[in-house]
Amino acid sequence: MNNLADRDRQTPQNSFQEIESLERDLVLAREIQDSQTEAQLLIKLGSIYYSESNYNQALECYQQSLSKAQEIINLKLEALSLLSMGWVYQRIEAKTGKFEQMLECHHQCFAIAEEISDLWLLASVQVSLGRTYQILEDYDKAISYSQQGLAIAQQINALSLEEGASETLKMANEALGTEQQNIENQDILPPGELVLSQIGLAANSLKLRK
Repeated sequence: MNNLADRDRQTPQNSFQEIESLERDLVLAREIQDSQTEAQLLIKLGSIYYSESNYNQALECYQQSLSKAQEIINLKLEALSLLSMGWVYQRIEAKTGKFEQMLECHHQCFAIAEEISDLWLLASVQVSLGRTYQILEDYDKAISYSQQGLAIAQQINALSLEEGASETLKMANEALGTEQQNIENQDILPPGELVLSQIGLAANSLKLRK
């Protein structure tokens, strides 16, 4: 599966300019104590670092957005931060192949998504969990999460999530009937435009609430 963030990769110059702009907006958001916008800006900044494979910086941004979301008790922003953190951990933990921190983040996100009945978050995290368990060769869980994610994705007409869930279901079912499957380097749906749209941010513009 193609990486949406990689597909939307910006030129280094454009990324640098956008990072500078976001950092200026962050200073202003903190000055006027606009915590919700601060959390949103941190998620946007993290997505840019992620697209540049700067995973440590991305993780730092998402951790800060998570802390801010918890501080203001904004469950949706908290779940989005956890979802994005999980995708970063997927990259960081790829060498070990255990994905322990990724799974922890995404299971926490799943619990919040259920609590607030956010269908997009539920579908996103279930599709991601399904793919993770596919990589771990836990095919029963891969199929279970993917089936649930697919049903919700169809309900809300989220085509990219439908495709992700269908791909995982196909691989998991094939793997159950064979002794070996090559599932290395499978990308889990990364944070990108879809995540940003959930917090009301355009990809190239942000406005602070004064």
